[in-house]
Amino acid sequence: MAAVRKLQAKMGSEGVTAQAVGKQLKLDKSSARRRLHGATDAGLIKNLETRKFQPGLYRTTDVDQDTQELLPTVDELLDGWCAEAENAA
Repeated sequence: MAAVRKLQAKMGSEGVTAQAVGKQLKLDKSSARRRLHGATDAGLIKNLETRKFQPGLYRTTDVDQDTQELLPTVDELLDGWCAEAENAA
């Protein structure tokens, strides 16, 4: 999200492309695109482009990232891992 915000400030009000985000994060375009899709699914970023087969134009939303749980907690991971180990035994 920080990369999208930084690019938005630099480029103006229109959205930013996955290629620009990739360049900012030193990632290839497809890796940046996967991250943008994950952030879009979480509601943190919106794709302004609605036409098919056009590069996405991404913009941040008003949703606060701190209120979103993007990754499970350590306890949730341990509980899931322990349950899987018990089922395998």
